[in-house]
Amino acid sequence: MAARSARLGPPRPTRQGRRQHAGAALPHARAAAGRHRDWALRTILSALVAVGLILVPASPSAATPPKPPTDWSWYALSYSPSWAYNTGCSQGEYDASHNSADSVVVLDFGGQTSGNTGTYLPKNGTYITYAQAESMTEQFARGYYVCTGSDTTSILYLSMGTNNYRYLGSSYGTAWGNVVDATAAWVIGQHLAGQVALWGANDIEPMWSSWSEAFAWASAYDAASPSLYIDFGSADGCPQTYYSSAGNTCANGWDQHAEWWVGWGVSAAVPLPQIYYVSQSNQWYWICKYAVALRGSKIFYKGPLDEGTLAPTTLSATQSWTTFSDRLNNDSATSQSMPYSAEMHDF
Repeated sequence: MAARSARLGPPRPTRQGRRQHAGAALPHARAAAGRHRDWALRTILSALVAVGLILVPASPSAATPPKPPTDWSWYALSYSPSWAYNTGCSQGEYDASHNSADSVVVLDFGGQTSGNTGTYLPKNGTYITYAQAESMTEQFARGYYVCTGSDTTSILYLSMGTNNYRYLGSSYGTAWGNVVDATAAWVIGQHLAGQVALWGANDIEPMWSSWSEAFAWASAYDAASPSLYIDFGSADGCPQTYYSSAGNTCANGWDQHAEWWVGWGVSAAVPLPQIYYVSQSNQWYWICKYAVALRGSKIFYKGPLDEGTLAPTTLSATQSWTTFSDRLNNDSATSQSMPYSAEMHDF
């Protein structure tokens, strides 16, 4: 096994590196204020969107990149540090045996409790404390590091997930940021940070909360933690054939701007959207088109998230990837090479 000192480099970049995609560094959200002050462009656009709707033909297509390996993310259904260690070990072995591959994994711990002391696990509502969520994540990280063996270059982007189904708002965003920070500090203290980067995550879905509550959570997390968070949610009710500056174009009072903001606009956010159906591929494509036209640059997606193994009537990992990648790359304005493919599983 390689000397451990080879792994003790600094933690992988967080905010500053989130927009480095396919080898190209893009402007940081807060360093790109100039694009938002392009008043001449806004004047033209305001005329175009006076009726609240823009229809834009697609630009010439780009070549579709190859699909990466599919990483498994997990719905946590019970408190089990041993399961977390063993599953992290399996991911480490896989990455080490596949040309030192990198991977992204979300551990979904469900919605935060009203008392802000823990979460109710998805699907069964079992209560676990924040400390228990931290413990499971830590053991997943340790298992990954140990089982990469002589591979000292693979990186696991391990993301602690919650959702906006139960309780949301600024105090919950701050609390989740603190949970992620505490776990990240443990990873650094255990000298695992050379191969494990700790992020947050939130399954943000318009039907589960108001836009204002999601905004408050994301803003508070952004202020509380230097770590990124993955938005692995949906775009319920959003348009599939156009982008718009009008409000209330998505479900529950949301619009494309709101989806853009919680998934990319806030500096902590990176998107790994649910692509369970072709309709969702269309929705996220048009949110990207909204970003190009009205926010100054396209969204760079980490990849599609599918649930094909759990729900066989939905898109498989290959179908999810192909559908979304083709949709984005059939338009040069949104074309990109997504680095990951992710799939949800139960344990």
